[in-house]
Amino acid sequence: FPDLLLIIRGYLLHGGDVRFYFLYAEPLVYNGAPDSKTRHEFRLSDSYASDQHPIPGFIDLQANPNIVGVVTVFVGFEGARLRNLIADSEPEISKRFNIVFGIPPFKTEWETHSLMENASFLMDPQIEEVLYAGASNPYSCYEVLSMLYKLRNKGAPFEVAPLGTKPAAIASALFAAEHRGVSVRYDYPRRSK
Repeated sequence: FPDLLLIIRGYLLHGGDVRFYFLYAEPLVYNGAPDSKTRHEFRLSDSYASDQHPIPGFIDLQANPNIVGVVTVFVGFEGARLRNLIADSEPEISKRFNIVFGIPPFKTEWETHSLMENASFLMDPQIEEVLYAGASNPYSCYEVLSMLYKLRNKGAPFEVAPLGTKPAAIASALFAAEHRGVSVRYDYPRRSK
């Protein structure tokens, strides 16, 4: 994701007409976590960065701690990623999280995995809104980001966390690359074999 984000920003800064083409192969199946107690748990990554490491050029520091920042998170099958993101938020800075689920999913019933893995966080007082965008539709994800960006309070920091599907990550990269002052939070997962 960081490479994709930086490449897109580089081309957009160069100017002129630019077209991007993406090829994404949808997975046929996901392997469940070997020690799982439910059918909704998957082990797609072996580890994540313990902190949300910044991506150069996509860090907009919140100057006024009295302004509530907005974080839009695309979630997937790994609930630990959302938990880590919320826990990593700076305690002295107020943030509201918008959670976006991939619905409709790639395959019927796959949304259940994401909903079950992330359901326990939906009652967190920092969660502002739950939204939906097509799991395989970058345009739908981009539209959600555009809507939330326009609705935020003027001057409020806007962050994107692409923790869900690859199409949502593509939309997040395009949106962040096109809009100055949009921060990106990413946990650098080390993918499982």
